[in-house]
Amino acid sequence: MSESLVTNRSLDWLYRQLEEKESIINGISDALMLLEANTYKIIEVNRAFLSLYRVSRDEVIGNTCHEITHHLPRPCSQISDHDPCPLEKSVSTGDSSHTEHVHKDSNGGDLYIEISSYPIKDADGQVTRIIHLSRDVTDRRRAEVALKEASEKIKLFAYSVAHDLKSPTVGIYGLTKRLHQNYKGILDEKGQSYCEQILKASEQIVALVDQINVFISTRELPLKIERIPLKEILQTMREEFCEQLQIRKIGWSEPENSPDIKADKQRMLRLLRNLVDNALKYGGDALSEIKIGYEASEAFHILSVTDDGVGLRREDSERLFNPFERKGNSPGIDGAGLGLAIVRETAAQHKGEVWTEPGEKSGTTFFVTISKDLKLSES
Repeated sequence: MSESLVTNRSLDWLYRQLEEKESIINGISDALMLLEANTYKIIEVNRAFLSLYRVSRDEVIGNTCHEITHHLPRPCSQISDHDPCPLEKSVSTGDSSHTEHVHKDSNGGDLYIEISSYPIKDADGQVTRIIHLSRDVTDRRRAEVALKEASEKIKLFAYSVAHDLKSPTVGIYGLTKRLHQNYKGILDEKGQSYCEQILKASEQIVALVDQINVFISTRELPLKIERIPLKEILQTMREEFCEQLQIRKIGWSEPENSPDIKADKQRMLRLLRNLVDNALKYGGDALSEIKIGYEASEAFHILSVTDDGVGLRREDSERLFNPFERKGNSPGIDGAGLGLAIVRETAAQHKGEVWTEPGEKSGTTFFVTISKDLKLSES
């Protein structure tokens, strides 16, 4: 066989290998770079990389990744301590690395990128090359920023409305109460009825404003996690509702096992207060007992509030935890519809959840889980 024939066959085999390699890397949807580990110079890229960064292959090959993706003369970690380099991590540890980075396209525009870097090692275990995969998440990040800005505007609006409503409402309540007290003898029955209606309406508005403020603060303020005796919280609840329980002749029972838990004390008090208040409001004349329960799983504390009142319609159970949602059987009962939304928010902040289960014949049980894995706040 002639030497020229061998050479031609070798070249054909090499071209096929190169075409197969290009087909593989160009079939990857993420932007790919192959780099030298010691210099971070780019050896190869795929079409997705050229498209994402708006560059040509000639502009990329032989240059360093920080020159192309950051427009920087040195690795980004040498310029900013807050922007760790996943490539350096892979070289130093020999392991893959995953992070989110801000890169630049050829026009200097920001690209929010999810990066995965994978080290390639030689026979001695030394990292010689790195595969760098980039996934563009710019649209997602911009949507997140826009959503956060909108949320801040809504929060500010809610605070403003709550503040602007409360002051005049309190004024209306005070003037109406004074009118009712000082001129009761002059007002006829209809006038007295009007005063009573205004007083009740203004009380409801003030209560709603207070609930809105509580709901917002529950979502926005950081938790203060401390170790608290569950028995102490239950004692506070019992004392708060003692008068109502006695007047309505409603029994109260607590669990024998009441361990210490790690939680935000004020929010746990509010959570249980809302659940007990919910039972008292919606239990009806049939309500004769409220039972606080406690169980534990490997990962959670499980609190429950059970009542034997009129019960809960199954179709109401899911939507009750949404803001301003109320029971379908609750006409004429005062309430802002935020109490159970606050309960759900508080449970979520404690890495738990809340749900309901109807009683066999009557009544309802609300269950709340609190993670055992919460870290104590620093003093």
